Order: sequence, then C-alpha cells, then structure tokens
Amino acid sequence: MKEYLEKLDDLWPIDYGLNTKETMVASLVKWYLMVCPGEPARRVMSWLMKPKTTMQIQHETVSVTREGSGVSFLLLPKTEVSVNRKDLATFVDFASGLMRDDLMEKNEAAPARDEGADLMSALMEGLEGADGNQLTNGCSIGLFDFLYDCYRIVMAGA
Repeated sequence: MKEYLEKLDDLWPIDYGLNTKETMVASLVKWYLMVCPGEPARRVMSWLMKPKTTMQIQHETVSVTREGSGVSFLLLPKTEVSVNRKDLATFVDFASGLMRDDLMEKNEAAPARDEGADLMSALMEGLEGADGNQLTNGCSIGLFDFLYDCYRIVMAGA
C-alpha cells in the first residue's frame, strides 16, 4: 500500500500539460485515490476506465514449401482504455462533495491549517459553482493520460 501511495504522490497534473479545469479534475481524482486507497480506488478506476482488449497483428511470415505457400501471423493482445466523460463528470460531482465534507471536518477539528488543507481549500474554491459536466467538457488527451497512469497504479497496487 505504501508503494501505491508513493507512486500516486509522484503523479503531478502539471506534468501532463493540463489547463486549469483539467488540473482541478486531475487533482480531485488524485485526492480521492489517496484518501480512499485499496478496493474503493480500484472500483472507481474500473468504473471510470473501460479497458478493451483486441488482437493485433505483430508480425507476418510468408513461407513457400513444396506443398504450397502459407502465411502465418503472430497475434498479440492490445489493450485500449477509454474514459466515459459522463461517468467522469458524475465522479467529479461525487468526489468534490466528499472533499468539501472532509475539509469541513478538518476545519472543525483543528482550526490551525496545514499545507494539505490549504491545497484542498484552493481546489474547493476553484470547484465552487462548477459541476462535473462543465469541468469535463472538452478534456484534452493530457487528462486522459493522467487518468490512465492513475488506473495503472491503482490496478497494480490497490
């Protein structure tokens, strides 16, 4: 579990060339995966990311013998992962509500702020008044790359 959290901690949305709203979505996903590791994280990433395995021709061989000629193929599985934008929007709404509740609990328990609470507050200010559909509309490939990296980490170590 520690390695899982360290790998997630090393993922920075800024490294993916995201715009502001995408950075908020990526930060929210990362926050959720770090505060709800294990099976909850695995279920969420399985729900958000839809893997599809297809067979891909890796290489082709042509052989000619007395009996005739033949072609053989080496087929290898290729996995592609897609993200359902509506599911991502629903998750953003759900996770932002959880973050808001978590932040309120932390403020009530300890009025003195720490760096994590300040980052959460800044993210919540950015999310204020926005819904998941607005934040996930027109997302770039950078956000999907970030989500895929999260998916790989969670599925390998959650």
